[in-house]
Amino acid sequence: MRKSKVKQPEMFTTNDMIGNVVRRDIFMEEYVAAYLKYMQRLSELDDDTCRIILNECETINGNSEDGTYRIKTLHCSINVIHFVSLKEMLNMRLYSAFADEYSHHDEGIYHIYVSFPSAFAEARKIFKEKYSAKYDGRDTWITDKSESELL
Repeated sequence: MRKSKVKQPEMFTTNDMIGNVVRRDIFMEEYVAAYLKYMQRLSELDDDTCRIILNECETINGNSEDGTYRIKTLHCSINVIHFVSLKEMLNMRLYSAFADEYSHHDEGIYHIYVSFPSAFAEARKIFKEKYSAKYDGRDTWITDKSESELL
């Protein structure tokens, strides 16, 4: 007697195997969303409020037990990706005017830096296309530096 073989369904078609599979980078997408969110949010706030939030971030930096950070000034809890993005956007907002003047300075706070330049560049592109009219004049702090200059 012959045993019938159960044919397993193919995981990928021939087209998928030759490169038609689009890989999503969910980690990068989350950074793009976080950078975009804080570009918008910080463009709505004044410098004094941004300083208060930055001081709050500095106080709670690294002190998360459950993986979330409570930002009282913004009335929210955020994950580590949003926390890092928020701090980087705050530094850019508050110190971007000094970036060229203090480029020789040893302290990193005076340098424009983002952890994921390609995600920042994508968020900046979306921001400029969709939201620049809404935040006209309040978004000048968002740097136009290239990805290589942001590291």
